Amino acid sequence: MMNNSHRPTLTTAQVTYLARVSPQSIYAELERTGEWCGVFPSKLSNGHYIWRADEVHLALGLIPERSDMTPGERAWVNFLDIEAIPLTAAIFKLGQRLLSHEADEGRHPDEGVDELSLLYEIVEAFCARADVTVPMMGESASRRAKAALALVALVASRTHEFAALESEADHD
Repeated sequence: MMNNSHRPTLTTAQVTYLARVSPQSIYAELERTGEWCGVFPSKLSNGHYIWRADEVHLALGLIPERSDMTPGERAWVNFLDIEAIPLTAAIFKLGQRLLSHEADEGRHPDEGVDELSLLYEIVEAFCARADVTVPMMGESASRRAKAALALVALVASRTHEFAALESEADHD
C-alpha cells in the first residue's frame, strides 16, 4: 500500500468547494464530532486543516467503495496502489475512460487508431514483464498468471490484426 506522505491533500476551502458547503458547516461538525463525513483532517501548527484527497473524494462519492467497483476498476486502483500513484477522482475517471467499452464523446472515431497502438504497446510490455516474473511465481499464482496471459494473447492477436490493417492503410 501507499505511504501516506505521498498522498495529496486538500485545504478546507477546496473541500468546501467540492462538497458545495460553507466552511462554517465543516468547522461546526469538526468541533462537535472531530470529523466531517467520516474524514478526520490533520491540524497544522498554524491552526489550518489539511484533508486527504482520497478520503474526501470517497466520502463525497466521487470515488466508489472498492466493493462497488467493477473488476477492471478494482484492478486499476490496485495498480495505482502498487505504483504509489495517489487515487483522486480525476485519476479514477481516467481509469474508467481507459477501461470503457464506449467510444469517447466528442472524439472522431479515427482517433481510436492511436488507442489501438497504445494498447498494443501496453500488452507487449506486460507480456515481456510476464516472461521474467511468471517463472519466479508459486504454482497457484503461476497458473492464474498463465490463464490471464492466455486472455491477453487473445486480445493481443486481435489488436495485432488491427495494427496490421492500420499499417496497410498507411501505405495506401
